[in-house]
Amino acid sequence: MKVNSAYLLDPGQAWWLKCDHANTHSGQLAALCRDFRTRGALEVVERTTSRPGVTEFVFRQHEPFPPEISLAVGDVLHALRSALDSLVYGIVLSERGELSESEERACQFPIAATPTMFDKFITERKVRDRIYSEPLRKALSRAQPFYWREFTRLNYLEIPVNESYEDSARNHPLCQIAELSNIDKHRRLPAAAAWPALRYYMSDESGGRYSLTPVGPAPWVDGAVVARLSGEGRRPTAVVHECHIALVDVAHWYESTTDLPDLVASWIERTTYTLSLVVQSYLQAESK
Repeated sequence: MKVNSAYLLDPGQAWWLKCDHANTHSGQLAALCRDFRTRGALEVVERTTSRPGVTEFVFRQHEPFPPEISLAVGDVLHALRSALDSLVYGIVLSERGELSESEERACQFPIAATPTMFDKFITERKVRDRIYSEPLRKALSRAQPFYWREFTRLNYLEIPVNESYEDSARNHPLCQIAELSNIDKHRRLPAAAAWPALRYYMSDESGGRYSLTPVGPAPWVDGAVVARLSGEGRRPTAVVHECHIALVDVAHWYESTTDLPDLVASWIERTTYTLSLVVQSYLQAESK
């Protein structure tokens, strides 16, 4: 059965509504993070040392992260993962007209790091292999983290890549959504932690030579030294710092982490883009 484009693009359909709902939760999360920070719960303080020209910066956390932050992250994750699955369900239902209970359960959006994992997701369950049409498979493959790397390989484009498919996929917002959604649903709340970010500047050109060096792996605990400022000559007149809120489960995927509200916003942006991409790709594939 041919699927009506107006149906897939209708903002009143579940997949678009769930994305909008994620935006609502994202606003609540941003307010919670802002309130936590404005209470002075997180700070970085200077500590002099016995070594000339060396100052340590110590992280202090005066109260634990409120569980409402992790709960809000879970709400966003659930809405986004559900939006992706809802689109697949909507397409399959429109194609077939009626679905059994087992067919409904099989309607999930694949998020795969490699082409092999993508194919396995569809073919390992007979019911899914039977109900996923060729236009749907092509559209879903366009949204996968591996798509452009695989496209260049198949088209003999020589682009040097040092990472494996799996390594590059770890930074992909869809992979973060999939992994954290599973953690939130089946194991525990996503764990929040502080990630102090520091930078310094000089008020004049007096010739001081200083470097600011991070210390130890993140996330840091209360009382941990997070950086050392060392050098000679006129000391920087100010060291500016801010404490990002990060998720422990994704922090190791970044050389420098993104503040939590910004990270969640990137998930929503990517999911909205993915829904649009799949819809447009599906309609193009179906029309051929």
